[in-house]
Amino acid sequence: MGVVHNPIIVEDRFQEIFNYLPDMKFDVTKPAYPIKFAYGDEDELMIYLKTRETESVRPYPLIWLVYPLNEKHLKTRVELRSASLILAVDTTKAGLNTERIKLNYKTILIPLYGNIVKALTRANIVNLKHEFDIIKFPNYSQENTNGTLAKTISRWDALKVTFSCQIIDTCLKPIKI
Repeated sequence: MGVVHNPIIVEDRFQEIFNYLPDMKFDVTKPAYPIKFAYGDEDELMIYLKTRETESVRPYPLIWLVYPLNEKHLKTRVELRSASLILAVDTTKAGLNTERIKLNYKTILIPLYGNIVKALTRANIVNLKHEFDIIKFPNYSQENTNGTLAKTISRWDALKVTFSCQIIDTCLKPIKI
């Protein structure tokens, strides 16, 4: 009988990599905030956000790994096809897209995306196909007919980043961003 390999837990490997991401500043006069990473489907996202509503530090900026996740497990690696990350910050309904691009996209979301690409590129456990599909979602929310928020509970400015990669079963070396 051959050697049995433990499957790679993709979520754990991403968490290891994203732990190297620097904190993000929303405003130069305020402290930087650590990046939050979580994963799941829409129901899990609602539970995640609902449980953090009362915390003093909001769960943003958020990197959300979207389920379902297509994984192909091989002997010493796992291939991800079209993995999607949602990069999100909370926002208000007020404001034009020109303001959102300046305040949230240029200041937080696009630099966060750049840091994620650097981290994935520099991680010795990732073979990255350098193609990223990006969708901008300014003022993202789903409102019910009565005007209350649905789906994400919060209102976001967000980027959806979709990519493919391989994650190798080896020890992660420190990453410099």
